[in-house]
Amino acid sequence: MASTRRKSAAIALAVVGVAGLSLAAAAQLDLNSETLGAGSTVVASCDDDVADDGIGVTFTRGWAATEDVTSAVNFATVGSTCAGLDYELTVLGADGSDTDSDPDVLQTVSDEVPTLASGAFSVTISQATEDIEGIALVIHG
Repeated sequence: MASTRRKSAAIALAVVGVAGLSLAAAAQLDLNSETLGAGSTVVASCDDDVADDGIGVTFTRGWAATEDVTSAVNFATVGSTCAGLDYELTVLGADGSDTDSDPDVLQTVSDEVPTLASGAFSVTISQATEDIEGIALVIHG
């Protein structure tokens, strides 16, 4: 019984010692930067005044030569509180260049203020439709 207590105490002491060394090593790091800062804030949706239906997405498509091309991404049912905020649209494609599952960024379009007409706006793009796997929209102020 005493042997078990000694082993437990030795293991606990070892864990505390390793943790203490890690903190001491981290405390000795010397980083000097006068232009780097970090912070966080709660992010709330500007699209909360529309009956929880989210933002609708459609695509404007057409033919160019022999290829089906998407020329615009159209957003509908956008909450009025999003008016006047900046946006960034990223068009994503399948990643065929390597083995990870991260999509390729095909195109990024940003604008300072989308013009909301009846809760809708469109973003002009130019991509082969078959290459588009998804989109990401960020509306921010």
